[in-house]
Amino acid sequence: MSDRNSGYQLGSADDELARLELQGRALSPATYMIFDAAGIRPGMRVLDLGCGVGDVAFVAADLVGPDGYVVGVDRSPEALAPIGPQLWTIVQEAGLRPLGMIGIQPHFGPEDPAAVALLAGVIRTAAPLIERTGVATAEEIGVETYAQRLKDELQRNPAVHAHPILLSAWARTGGA
Repeated sequence: MSDRNSGYQLGSADDELARLELQGRALSPATYMIFDAAGIRPGMRVLDLGCGVGDVAFVAADLVGPDGYVVGVDRSPEALAPIGPQLWTIVQEAGLRPLGMIGIQPHFGPEDPAAVALLAGVIRTAAPLIERTGVATAEEIGVETYAQRLKDELQRNPAVHAHPILLSAWARTGGA
């Protein structure tokens, strides 16, 4: 499906998929923590709503093992974006019994190359949206030099990059 028809604001071109894969690798430790807190164990069945390129589904598959089952479903972010604050209610309305929610905010040190790559990738992907909404022009963004400028700035002024919070909820069907 083309970026224009997908409904996904950040696109689905090869460079965006590569950015999402990098993001998935960088956030994998946090994903394992969330799934451990949720009680994902071997042999379980997991549904990944909004699976994107599948990085979270692959973590789930690693945890549930060969006797488990993982299904990933993805849809337009316009439909998924408002889920966060309403996640508990959505789980209940789906006929499930919510058991917990967790938010984890990964942080990356100033010398961690994942920090620069993640942020530069987001800016590169969001640049058309930033321009279209009038936040900044292409010249002001300078997407071609952004990663190097960010790296240089972090060398001059070390800072920790705090990634947005990853929100997750888990539930069971039926009784106990």
